[in-house]
Amino acid sequence: MSSPRKPQDMPWDLWEQNGHKSLSQVSPALNASVTPVIPLRFSEMAPPGPREYVIEGIMPRGHTTSLFGDGGSAKSILALSAGIAISGGAEKWLGRKVRNSPVLYADFELDADEQRRRAYQVARGVYLEKPPYDLLYVSGLGRHAGEVLRACADRLATFHTCRFSERLNGLLITR
Repeated sequence: MSSPRKPQDMPWDLWEQNGHKSLSQVSPALNASVTPVIPLRFSEMAPPGPREYVIEGIMPRGHTTSLFGDGGSAKSILALSAGIAISGGAEKWLGRKVRNSPVLYADFELDADEQRRRAYQVARGVYLEKPPYDLLYVSGLGRHAGEVLRACADRLATFHTCRFSERLNGLLITR
């Protein structure tokens, strides 16, 4: 038997006062380490400021960018090209403004030797001797993405002297 639905116009505290239970009351053990979920009304929130981009109109600042597609569709080359532009000081990438910052390039498809080969090829294509210093690479081949990214976040936090993790505006993931 399912419990009745809360009427839309009824506040949660009144719903609970009338004897109905929220998920946290029904199963507190499941939610012991989770903060309560409180629905909010968009109409009561201030409008957001303008969206900021690492690559104008393509890659929002502070968000992960993932590239998906069939093998051989140039995902890695595209991601490396963007990562090199962002971490290498370019003003524009494919005609769009770039906000420069360090980049973590996480790959879940190819081995490290192939990615290194490609990174050098793309860097030489934009007249760099080698990939930029602030382009970091991690291979997640055969691992779960969450495991790899959590380990990277922990590791990047150790770069506190240069505040790297706070400056990391670009994260590229290829599959």
